Parts: sequence; C-alpha cells; structure tokens
Amino acid sequence: MGETKKRPPAKKRPNIVVSGRELEELALGAGLAGLAKRELPAKVAWWIGRGINRVQQEWKTYNATRKTVLEAYAKKDATGNVKFKDAEKAIYDVPPEKEAALQTEMEEMRATKIDLGIQQLEMTGDEICDALTDRDILIPGEELAALQHFTADG
Repeated sequence: MGETKKRPPAKKRPNIVVSGRELEELALGAGLAGLAKRELPAKVAWWIGRGINRVQQEWKTYNATRKTVLEAYAKKDATGNVKFKDAEKAIYDVPPEKEAALQTEMEEMRATKIDLGIQQLEMTGDEICDALTDRDILIPGEELAALQHFTADG
C-alpha cells in the first residue's frame, strides 16, 4: 500500500486582540455600526457581524467592571448609595484624595489586552478597500479605522 501524503497544517491567523481603550472606541464609536449598515462583500460582512457580537459581549463585561471600580471610589450618601456629580451623565462624585488611585485603575483597564476570540480576516485593509472601490462603496474614516482591527495588517 502506498503512503498517503499529509497536507501541511493550515497557517492559523492570529486572533483579534484590542486594548480596553480600543474596545471603548469600537463599542461607543460609529465605526462598527456604520460598517454593519453597508453592502460589504459577504465574507467581510459576516466577519464584521461576528466582530460586532464579540465587541458587544466584551463591552458588557468591561463596562460592568468599570462601573464597579467607579462605585468603589465614589462618595456615598448616608444610606450607602453612590453620589453623582451629574446623575444624568453618570459622572460619579469622587473625592479628590481618591482621584489619582481611580485614574490609575482606569488606565490599567484601558491598557489591558482583550482577545475577541475570532481570527483576523485573511484580507489586508488595502485588499478590502480595493474590493469596496470596485463596488463603488466609499467608507468614511471612522469606519475604516474600525475595519483595520479585523484585517491581517491591523
């Protein structure tokens, strides 16, 4: 019997990893939302959809942790409820002596790397832009910046 040839293993693309700061930009910015509304090539649209789902999941956890940290440093009223400088905008009332420690913790969260659990697209940003140009699709800068997180050269 002849030997069967084994195929070399497929090269695995790296997962998309963003910092907490980049997660904030992706979750709160208009870039991903704008991309989701565009008529993108099917592969890109599917990947962006997956990315949006992962960003939303990670943002929910990140934001809950952020809220817990803010509440730990905020002033409390007589019944233990958190005080706000501006409740409508959810601006916590943090005493000046705790402000530096709070900022240190918030910067640590923003610097933390978060693996979104999906691989980068096989296409580079330039290849995607070329495909979009071929379809007469123009993408604003904020959407292009969001798209770069998902590409092989991101």
